[in-house]
Amino acid sequence: MKNFKEKLELISKIYFEQDNKNILKKDKIVSIEKKLNISIPEPLQVFYIMFGNKTDFLECLYSIISPEKLEVKNDILTLAVENQGVCSYGLNVKNQKIVYFTDDYKEEINLDIKDFILYLLAIQGTGFLNCIVQTDTSCLDILNKNFIKMSEIDGNYCVYCYTDKAIGFVSENDIFLSAQDDEIVNDIEEKYGFQFDWC
Repeated sequence: MKNFKEKLELISKIYFEQDNKNILKKDKIVSIEKKLNISIPEPLQVFYIMFGNKTDFLECLYSIISPEKLEVKNDILTLAVENQGVCSYGLNVKNQKIVYFTDDYKEEINLDIKDFILYLLAIQGTGFLNCIVQTDTSCLDILNKNFIKMSEIDGNYCVYCYTDKAIGFVSENDIFLSAQDDEIVNDIEEKYGFQFDWC
């Protein structure tokens, strides 16, 4: 992967099985920046241009805040809310750090905004795609050798793609993989020796 936009294009193909034509206009982002009196980081702009009009996708495991509903409160631009409202992720508009927060807790996460967006996209797959499987991190070497590593980090939060057919991520001691259908997962399991648990 040469750049962030290409990574998002690959993920879009996994989710929508075709080139993403229903994109958001750049003018919309500019108007939102003016309304909120902030500068939206370039990676976040690229994300919203490609995925901002995908209403069904935005409302899965997390409710990713659509561009027109973005708002800043206490210097935090809320980006995603867990679908039961337990926790949220946002961007500190002062220092551009990713923030995890609840009603009574707030913590800045040492995660680049690009890696956060990739992770958020991968998590959404567990609520959007048809086939979800899980295994433990003892298989991490297989991922590193045979999958496309999308993130600039290792371990927790790291995102991988299997060509343009499946997307996975590391969460604590587990690896989650999402695909459009069982056949893709069965092929991966047989080819690389994974022992998946079906979610």
